[in-house]
Amino acid sequence: MAWRKSNGTVYAYKLHANILAMASKLEILSQHRAKMLAQILMEFVPRMVDMCPRSCIAYTGVYESLEKCPYVHGKDICNEQRYHDPTSSGHLIPRAQVQILPVMATIHAMFANADTGRLLRNRDSCLQAALHLVGNAATWKYSDFGNSQVHVMQHDKLGLFQDPRDVVFTISTDGAQLTMKKQSNMWLMILVILNLPSSI
Repeated sequence: MAWRKSNGTVYAYKLHANILAMASKLEILSQHRAKMLAQILMEFVPRMVDMCPRSCIAYTGVYESLEKCPYVHGKDICNEQRYHDPTSSGHLIPRAQVQILPVMATIHAMFANADTGRLLRNRDSCLQAALHLVGNAATWKYSDFGNSQVHVMQHDKLGLFQDPRDVVFTISTDGAQLTMKKQSNMWLMILVILNLPSSI
């Protein structure tokens, strides 16, 4: 956890593990083995899904068995091949893949931690405070989703968010995060949790 929170390198993990092993006389798992154990314990296993090299589709659902992209660009069908030419062993290698992270396993892991579990209830705390103000006819201002008028309206009219543990997402598609200090990220789709305080 300390290594993760400090954005440590693999080399830093090894150095810390060696020091901890000497001090505690216990075996400290390698970074790879620690990741594998965490995945098993939390059932957090990323899944790789084949996709069109031009990012038209992911080969899931009705597209799962296709070998060419059926997406239509204007009047032309994409027709990009899903796989590289077969290897000598006949093994099919996808030309492009996207990593899918399990949403529910992520939420379960967050609620399993006391600190993040408390933070995930921030949305409900903000909502209850906003409803209290409305009930007392006080003047109030909104800035974030957690205590916004949109949220109050959804709560009242649609009957949503009845449980303080309900989780709210927003979807962001075709995004990129460019950074100088680490590897940049890009995504086809990402779910952003709106339960957390805006300061995080």
